Amino acid sequence: VLPILTFTSMPALMQEFANGLVSKVITSSIMVLVCAVNLYFVISYVPSLPHPAYFSLVTLLAAAYLGLTT
Repeated sequence: VLPILTFTSMPALMQEFANGLVSKVITSSIMVLVCAVNLYFVISYVPSLPHPAYFSLVTLLAAAYLGLTT
């Protein structure tokens, strides 16, 4: 959701098809909700992983995702 919102909000890229203010507010609200639900499930799932090294893998993947989308 975040990459789509980012790219469709760029007037230089989308020109006349860029998101308006109402669209940005609605999609940002949906994005926050989806990210919160996903974060809840990750936090509740990670402690049940069988090996502590998986914590590092989850952290690395989360950092990579955030690095690509911001």
